[in-house]
Amino acid sequence: MPHSLANSRLQISVVWLLGLGAFLAQSDNAHSGPDQTLEEYWFRVELLGEPAGSVHETVVREAGQIREIESKLQLRVSRFGAGVEILGSERFRVGIPPTLDTWLRQEGGESIARTFLFGPDSLRRRTEGRLEPLAPLPPDLILAPAIESWFRGDWAVGETRSRTEFMTDTEMLVPVDVTAEASEVWSFANDSVTGTRFRIEVESLPELTRTEWRDRDGRLYRARTNLLGLEYVRTPGAIESHVDGPALDRTILVPVAFDFRTESRYDRIRYRAKSKPGRPPFRPHSRVEIEIISTTRNECVFDVFSPSLNAHQGKSFAPPPSASTLAPGPWIESEAPQIADAAKKAVGDAQDRWEQAQRLAQFVHDHVRKKSYEVYFESALRTLDSREGDCTEHAVLLAALARAIDIPARVVSGWIGIEGQMGYHLWTEVNVGGNWIGVDGVFARAPVDARYLPLAVSDLSGGTFSELTLAVLRSLGEVEIEVLDVEKTTD
Repeated sequence: MPHSLANSRLQISVVWLLGLGAFLAQSDNAHSGPDQTLEEYWFRVELLGEPAGSVHETVVREAGQIREIESKLQLRVSRFGAGVEILGSERFRVGIPPTLDTWLRQEGGESIARTFLFGPDSLRRRTEGRLEPLAPLPPDLILAPAIESWFRGDWAVGETRSRTEFMTDTEMLVPVDVTAEASEVWSFANDSVTGTRFRIEVESLPELTRTEWRDRDGRLYRARTNLLGLEYVRTPGAIESHVDGPALDRTILVPVAFDFRTESRYDRIRYRAKSKPGRPPFRPHSRVEIEIISTTRNECVFDVFSPSLNAHQGKSFAPPPSASTLAPGPWIESEAPQIADAAKKAVGDAQDRWEQAQRLAQFVHDHVRKKSYEVYFESALRTLDSREGDCTEHAVLLAALARAIDIPARVVSGWIGIEGQMGYHLWTEVNVGGNWIGVDGVFARAPVDARYLPLAVSDLSGGTFSELTLAVLRSLGEVEIEVLDVEKTTD
């Protein structure tokens, strides 16, 4: 598999894992101090049915009340033969207002650090000194210190209760329905534990529906979601980290009976996307160069055309560029002098906007010398300096260079055809002549062709990739792709 094939940013589900914990009220390992107790507990993390890492959580209490909760994650996975270690932490502190500090990084990479402040009426995020409002706080929001007591007590089998929870990775407040499915007994540390199996359904994200096993005091012993076969299993003590984790390749590649050739250009391809039974039909992100042919309960047939500045009888792409597609952001530092200088050198004497965009795509392809899966969410400025990264780094660097010379740009997530399969990928769109045109710095394609299937677009103005990664999660392992017809191929 070529090193330039993108990965799907599956770490979004790993960060979400940290939020599964409901943060235990007690542990078998409690330490006393002046007016404080420190409780510790450990969980084994499994992905795809294989051990993948661990979570160590601590709870600090004063006079029996939770004051601070911290979860630390170590995860080891493999992508296309490259071992990747991911480290993360969440620390919730009770105060005025309550705060949640988070960071996530791949070993040797740049940390993603954010702070969230809850209340009194709104959720705010602090990133790099900036404080931004995110959403009003609903009255039924349950924060970490209150989760165990929310579950505590008697639940009738079949009883459903609702609440709102905060998903850190997507920065979303989501309503959930919690149903007591059964009363069960399980073993833990040579003892029997009596508790309840709960089903937690996320209304807006059914892919993240999970099952949790809790005792009568609300303490979590196990959590499981079908996504990636993700499991979170409590253990009596610390566990060893795993040198080699599960390979994620099979989750982010969709086999197709068509050999996509790197050197070819595909002007039109007709696809059939078939969803699993009970799942809604797959539909690509709406844009002019995609035409829906037919849809059934779980199938969608559509044509993808290679974009062209002169295509579609002058129709423009929707939506038109907004101010945020020209503004700098946390990942797209288009205001940085280094970015501006690189953009000017890359375009040289080109005056035509489309020619400038093409030169920028070629520059990114040539400049990022190491096409590496070992880099985790680096910004455009850092990528310009390191000259290393996968599709995410190529996409944000190309967007920053375009914005630096006043070409609107945004980032796209979706599938790309390579050899006999579709793989998850990120690329860039630039707005030239009122049209959004895809350009790919990984392969120096400007424009992209019909092998690219967009799932979502984002200007990344919010400082998070959630819009892009959620689209990937919704189709992960849920869709089969078939190539029905290729109208024209240019070599």
